[in-house]
Amino acid sequence: MLGISCKHTEKKNELFVEVVEDGFSGINTDSITVEIDHSLKSLDRLKDESKWLKLRTRVVEARKLATRTKLSELELAKEMAKYGGLNDRLPGESGFIKHSQRGVWNTKLMDKKNTSERTAAIARVLERDLNDFKVQLRTKYQGFDFNSSFNSN
Repeated sequence: MLGISCKHTEKKNELFVEVVEDGFSGINTDSITVEIDHSLKSLDRLKDESKWLKLRTRVVEARKLATRTKLSELELAKEMAKYGGLNDRLPGESGFIKHSQRGVWNTKLMDKKNTSERTAAIARVLERDLNDFKVQLRTKYQGFDFNSSFNSN
């Protein structure tokens, strides 16, 4: 039967667990309790880190989608402006873009604009959720710095 013994080390203020052959040989339960508390805090911090990373990933993916949809909207608007400029330079009142075609393309542009606005709104909501979670973590870990890694402490 193997037991454990706890020793303090200076390595990042962590406890060092040493395996001993006889777990019943006068092990100090207070030091084991300290190790258990340390491990529970570490586990809690890792769960918070995991949640933060998941939220952060969702925010980044939402921003990427919002940027792609805005880019699509702008590319269509650019093409429409380009052909609208060509249409205006042609002689005659009607040009080569028919009124019905204008309506179809303007509807497509409005759809892209609405999609762009919707994806940007989703990204803002997710960013708000992430910021709320950051506040919770700063309170829980007293001034947690998000520029440093979760691995400290």
